[in-house]
Amino acid sequence: MLVWLENPNDDIYGPNSAPVPETKRERFFSSGERRELSVTSGTRDGYDGYGFRMWATEIHVEIENEGGAGRVEARLMEGNEIIDDAELMMDAGVTISHAFESDFADVDLEKIDIEVVSAE
Repeated sequence: MLVWLENPNDDIYGPNSAPVPETKRERFFSSGERRELSVTSGTRDGYDGYGFRMWATEIHVEIENEGGAGRVEARLMEGNEIIDDAELMMDAGVTISHAFESDFADVDLEKIDIEVVSAE
C-alpha cells in the first residue's frame, strides 16, 4: 500500500503518514520468488515523500523448549500489544515451527517479537 509522508524520512507507520487505500494491491509470492510491481498515483499537497507498506500473511517462528513437556502460549507481539496467539503442546527438549496466519496490514514488521509463556 502506498503511503504519503510529510517528510521523506518519516516512518511509514508513523502519525505523519497517510495511507492511500485505493493503491492497495494483494499479490502472493512463493518463498524466494521475485516479481516486479508498479504503482502509480498523483502527488498530494502537504506531503513531500512516499513509502510502501508491505506485509506477510504468514509469520513463521521456531520455538525451542528447554524445559519439560507441557502447553505453552506463543504470543506474536508488536510492542506491548498481542497481535495473535496460539496454544501449543510441546514435548521436552524439542523445537517446533509454528505459522501465525493473518492479514498483518497494520503491523510494523520491524517491531514484531515473539513471547512464549507456560499455559499451565
